Amino acid sequence: NDGGVKLGYITAIIGSFCASGVIVLIRKAGKVGAHTLQLLFSWTVFGVSFSLLLGHLLEQHQWRVPTRGELPAVLGVCVSGSIAHFF
Repeated sequence: NDGGVKLGYITAIIGSFCASGVIVLIRKAGKVGAHTLQLLFSWTVFGVSFSLLLGHLLEQHQWRVPTRGELPAVLGVCVSGSIAHFF
């Protein structure tokens, strides 16, 4: 399905811009006196909440659990993304 691939690229590009904007805002707010962990926690909670909400509203397919064959790929993406947050 070509539409799914395009949507994935669009989502990745928009997500990159949003994440870089959030990082800049966290650095600027940290200089003003806001606590970095508080800002990161807020970003995480509201990011996940809005992702679930928008995913539920925009997605036409039911969510499913990955099959055993898909689990290594999903785990790899989660691990590499988590490691990337520390660098």
